[in-house]
Amino acid sequence: VRGQTSGHGVNEAMLYMQEQSKNQPTMVLFGFNIGNPESAIDLYSQRTPNLAPMHIDAQMFAGINEFQCLTSQYPVYLVTRNDQRLGMDQFFSLEKSFPNPDKSYSIRIYTLKKNCVGKTTSLSDIYQGTMIKIFQMKSGIY
Repeated sequence: VRGQTSGHGVNEAMLYMQEQSKNQPTMVLFGFNIGNPESAIDLYSQRTPNLAPMHIDAQMFAGINEFQCLTSQYPVYLVTRNDQRLGMDQFFSLEKSFPNPDKSYSIRIYTLKKNCVGKTTSLSDIYQGTMIKIFQMKSGIY
């Protein structure tokens, strides 16, 4: 229950995102790792009507280093193991941390940096097609 992929903090992280999202469409991002928190966050987000679980990594975006800022029309949460922000460090700041009992590891939730200045691109625009498909599947349309 203390190890990096034990899942400690997953329930707390999910509750936090559900409470903060207030039932509005929300992007829940995580890395390509298999295990916890990524696998659990993916599964639990799929079961939550307003959460859109999706993978992210800087390697997915050609030219990401050209930008200083990311925006979104939806709330965005990046869920990580410790401080593994997947090459997206410059865009996200720590919102909440859920450490294990001996504080040797934590699940962390990051949000987009606020008051960012510089060249900007929109995550909601990049992920819009994926979000539409996710919410169609959740509603039984797709």
